[in-house]
Amino acid sequence: MEKLLLGPGPSNLTQEVRRGLSQPAIGHLDPEFLAILDETCDLLRWIFKTDNKVTFPLTASGSGAMEATAMNLVEDGTKVVIGINGAFSLRAKEMLSRLGAQVIEVLSPWGSPLDIDEINKAVKIHKPQILWLVHGETSTGVLNSVESVKKEESIFVVDCVTSLGGVDFRMDEWGIDVAFSGTQKCLNVPPGLAPISFSSQAMEVLKPSKSWYFDLSLIAEYILSDGPRTYHHTAPINMIFGLLASLKRIKSIGLDDVFIQHLNAAEFLYSKFEKMGFDLVVDRKFRLPQLTTVYIPEDLRSKETNIRSRLLNDFNIEIGGGLGVLANKIWRIGLMGINANIKNVELLIDSLNQLLNECN
Repeated sequence: MEKLLLGPGPSNLTQEVRRGLSQPAIGHLDPEFLAILDETCDLLRWIFKTDNKVTFPLTASGSGAMEATAMNLVEDGTKVVIGINGAFSLRAKEMLSRLGAQVIEVLSPWGSPLDIDEINKAVKIHKPQILWLVHGETSTGVLNSVESVKKEESIFVVDCVTSLGGVDFRMDEWGIDVAFSGTQKCLNVPPGLAPISFSSQAMEVLKPSKSWYFDLSLIAEYILSDGPRTYHHTAPINMIFGLLASLKRIKSIGLDDVFIQHLNAAEFLYSKFEKMGFDLVVDRKFRLPQLTTVYIPEDLRSKETNIRSRLLNDFNIEIGGGLGVLANKIWRIGLMGINANIKNVELLIDSLNQLLNECN
């Protein structure tokens, strides 16, 4: 029996993606595959809402895209303002620091949104080369208002690993120079690809990458060349088949309808947890619809791992626990892509109620 993946990722696969993954393999330099790759890049531009030429599926996880971004933009002394309010902004800070960046932190409590006024103030005062923010913070379920940022002359980097395909994201309109995501969230593709996009301004300030594999100038000669492709690495052909199928499906539905689907499922989940007496972590106006966080009641926290294990083993439903300062204090429930529907919420709540009744 297939497990229902309602954690922070991966999500369940669509039938279209399954069919894409199961196509016969072809060579990574086969003209047929290169045409498919080009079509995939076009659809990634569509979902990012960008005209950036350098937009493609990086062969890596979302964290790989995070590191690739840092590798190509940062060298010793590069000044970076970073908003930190969760685990994945902290991960970015760690990567940037290892590369010798001068990191200026703008902190907000976990579960609270970034203070955009403080972000804008830090940019104005410090004049960083890079401004780095997370759009949808997977560790807390916060949706940060990146559209309100004043980046000044900085290269504006946004982590949209969880947000892309679930809420509105307008790369060009919001002045974002680099955005990266992952396929295993709202795109319903297995983990292993990371959609990424660099503006022409970002490409102009590329640093010599300390990583050969993540050297964007080398990858672009294979992925995006107008002439003969220069071999860089063996692309995961069938994963890209799957990604193309996912993007086509989303386009056939329409992005606005997909966003409404995520919001409706989330609102239904909120109402169910509130009726059960659970407190939600994030204020309603800052919630990321596809990733909901709830506080575990004090009397259940010693049993939370056991409850999640039984939910998985007895009911075939996966949810996530907390990270960092929220470990053992919250549950993270993902309603991503095809998993964002009322039926899945009802299955989860009915199963949780049964387990909680047993605990009591």
